[in-house]
Amino acid sequence: MEQNTDNLISWRELREGFSQKLQSLGYSERKLNDYAWALNKIEGFIFDHDLTGYSSETGDRVLSETKGQYRQGSHCLIRTVVHRLNDYSLGIFHLSHSGVKSTRCPEQFAETLHWHLERLRKLGRSESTIKQSVHYCTQLLNHLDSHGVTNLSDVTPVHIHRAFVASQSNKSCWATFCRAFLKFLHESGIQGTDLSVAIPTTRRPQPLPSTYSKPEIEKLLLSIDRSTGLGQRNYAIVLLITRFGMRSSDIANLKLADVNFCTKMLSFVQKKTSVPQRFELLPAIEDALHCYLTNARPESDDPSLFLRDVAPFTGIEASAVATFVGRQFKKAGIPSPGKKHGPHALRMTLASHLISEKVPYTVVAKILGHESDGALKNYVRLDLEALRSCSLTVPMPTGLFAEMLRPFTGGEQ
Repeated sequence: MEQNTDNLISWRELREGFSQKLQSLGYSERKLNDYAWALNKIEGFIFDHDLTGYSSETGDRVLSETKGQYRQGSHCLIRTVVHRLNDYSLGIFHLSHSGVKSTRCPEQFAETLHWHLERLRKLGRSESTIKQSVHYCTQLLNHLDSHGVTNLSDVTPVHIHRAFVASQSNKSCWATFCRAFLKFLHESGIQGTDLSVAIPTTRRPQPLPSTYSKPEIEKLLLSIDRSTGLGQRNYAIVLLITRFGMRSSDIANLKLADVNFCTKMLSFVQKKTSVPQRFELLPAIEDALHCYLTNARPESDDPSLFLRDVAPFTGIEASAVATFVGRQFKKAGIPSPGKKHGPHALRMTLASHLISEKVPYTVVAKILGHESDGALKNYVRLDLEALRSCSLTVPMPTGLFAEMLRPFTGGEQ
């Protein structure tokens, strides 16, 4: 099916303008991430079908040909983004603003929130964590303000519980960030009671991280066409993820100066944690990077290590890494029903393989760049053999429970 060239718009220009419009309207980080996911799927469709741009016809094809590939909620999100892209491309951008909550903190609480955020920074929290704290704490403070609270020392457990119930955000995230804020109020003497305990406990399903076997990872690498410049770039990137567990954001931010072939070291500062990281270049990675830099990297003044393969030759984005890794899983024919198939799955796969080789959890955390002790719980969940050694013998039933089982056991215990 040929694409109608009427009203075609450059995809990259359209996506950039659309994303900037969303940000200007004050959409939350979570909503922006949801839209970015849908835009990645649309972009993958455009690239896979060698389309020359975007039009409303392109959007119709995306919805028609991807129907059934995603869960209903995910497909509804793609449909929403397609419709709004169409509106934006026609200059009639009618995005509803009803779902966008004000991020302006009530004036009487602004200074207190500022000191809470400064404390988080001193504790080494990332800027993404700071932004989420602003988002959820401001929701709480706006609720308190709307109910006549003018002094945070007057807040009661009833206020907190009602704010939790009224919140339309992710309850688990709201609880996490607001608990930290309420603990700060108590520890700093602003509030005489630790109101963090007034927030109800929330629980989210915790599925096991998606992982793949070593043969599957090798199959993924072998499926990359290294006869092309794009393939040589992507092969080096996948090696960095599967061997070093690097995040997409760190790969996108790598600079030429970060690679030292003389000392055979790769050094960079992690974007998420702002913590320096160093890896000794493995022979396979050294060869892959040398091959890309010598034969495939476009001539450009951009200091980024990995560049786009089409003009303008600027550094790649983290979303591009996620897009091509997901497509490569499909091209390699690696089954992934119910499993994630992006860079994060490759990171967790590396962690799983290291743990199976009895590498200490703390070392695994260092390799993957985790600074929080909370990350260790994911490694424990991956260590199935160690968990089996902790299994307990099922005790014999007694008392009322034994009586209830008697009709099913014939009186035997």
